[in-house]
Amino acid sequence: MSGRPFRRTTLTTIKALGGWSAILARIASGETMASIARDLGCSRQYLSQLLHENIEIADLFSQAQRDAAAALAEEAMQILDDVPAERDEIAKAKARAEHRKWLASVYDRKTFGEPDKQAHVNISIGQLHLDALRAQPMPLPAPPKQLTSGADSAPILDVVPSPTSEVITWP
Repeated sequence: MSGRPFRRTTLTTIKALGGWSAILARIASGETMASIARDLGCSRQYLSQLLHENIEIADLFSQAQRDAAAALAEEAMQILDDVPAERDEIAKAKARAEHRKWLASVYDRKTFGEPDKQAHVNISIGQLHLDALRAQPMPLPAPPKQLTSGADSAPILDVVPSPTSEVITWP
């Protein structure tokens, strides 16, 4: 690491502040990455890069963000509970609480995010038509049964006249 003095300095500062566990605890409490990076003397992006280099630390970071979502939701509730009964203060508190609610939904979409209300259905008429053409043809219905009369054994077709056929009457 002799060619990376800034990295070495940042990691030394992290170790002096209590290591990754202290950084992750600050994230879990709802503190912003920007303020933590400011304390470390680096950019937010560089801190994020350091957090995501190691898979174990990245997994702990994801858990810390989920914990931060709960902390932000609690903080939003506290802001609304402690607001004075003045019109401007109520509007400001509402905006602050809404922002924390939004952050919580970003950090933990499963718990605090809005459910997906749209059903996703894709219908392709062309594909349905091709599938119908490729389908096996249905077998034809069986021919009518042939009955035999007793004495002469001539076949008699078992045909039922349709209700729409004409009826012939004799005069």
